[in-house]
Amino acid sequence: MASAAETSDAYRHLGMVFYKRAVKYLQDDHLGASITLCSAIRAAQMLNLHQIDAKGPDRGQNVDWIGVEERRRTWWTIFCYDRFTCATTGWPALIHDHNIKTRLPASEKAYENGQEENTRFLGDQLLESEQHSTFAGAVLAAHIFHRTIEHTGTNNSQDQEGQDFNSDLYWQRHKGIDNDLKFMLLMLPKNLCLPANYRTHNAIFVNVMLQTATICLHRAALWRMKSNLQGLPSYLIRLSQDRLLPAAEEILNIFRMVPDLGATFTNPLICFAAYMAALVFMASTSPTEPNGEHGQNLDFILKILAAFGNTNLVADALANEIVKEMKQCDISSPSMNKVNLQETPLDIPLLATQRLYSYPQGSFP
Repeated sequence: MASAAETSDAYRHLGMVFYKRAVKYLQDDHLGASITLCSAIRAAQMLNLHQIDAKGPDRGQNVDWIGVEERRRTWWTIFCYDRFTCATTGWPALIHDHNIKTRLPASEKAYENGQEENTRFLGDQLLESEQHSTFAGAVLAAHIFHRTIEHTGTNNSQDQEGQDFNSDLYWQRHKGIDNDLKFMLLMLPKNLCLPANYRTHNAIFVNVMLQTATICLHRAALWRMKSNLQGLPSYLIRLSQDRLLPAAEEILNIFRMVPDLGATFTNPLICFAAYMAALVFMASTSPTEPNGEHGQNLDFILKILAAFGNTNLVADALANEIVKEMKQCDISSPSMNKVNLQETPLDIPLLATQRLYSYPQGSFP
């Protein structure tokens, strides 16, 4: 009802009312969304969809390759919901990837034509340069995005003092995730590469989420380095800094090439990606020169979120967050006046962690 109200001028003022009422219903109903997701996961596991290929697919008498592929796709759809939902809400993941013995989805062409196609398992795909389908690309993006958010949300600062950089578990995970992100971006299949597939929603989504994960990973790393510089190699700060701006600029370039931004921004994760890119540009914008290149990029993203904020509650909430942080940094922008500041912002759990990793101007050389 909230989404429907937001699309009508006559009922737009009821959008937030309906949204808050829906949130209250969810809270009163003991997080029904969580229960629904749990039920779907448990049902899939009871049907053994997570171990279809443990000993080779058991097709039975009447199940052909398409039937097996449908089961795989059902499982991986549930997996993506688990990963993105848990990453954005802070809930613990219910699926352990090391227990999965189901191969990644085949290509759309093979599925539509009923042509059997061999695919790899989730862990193997991150180690091999073999091409994968667009659906598999979305699965990999969901997997590594969740790994990144789970890793950056780890608070074991009390264990880092006196630990050697090479033996610190945090930095070991950091290097592993960073290497996987680089590998995935390098080995994207042709049907997911941009700008060739700029009209394909899945290509846009996968590329944006990989760049967003890169930003989340290295902003958290910089914050951690700021907290404890002892024992860290001097080049590490520069390495993380050098990964941030290219990732933010790539997200911005993708937004500029998308023909229908309105449809793209209906996905809350795309709105979050815009917010993360804005934070990077904000950290690189000088209050004395707000009209520089990074300031213009920041204004462009704010303009997009403000425009869609009239019909998109998440975009509006994130635009509010950006304006508040800009004011704290004494940064001005022509689009700031287009944002209707809310006294009671939406509660988005993922933002709480990202606020923590915001560092002031000049924190690093």
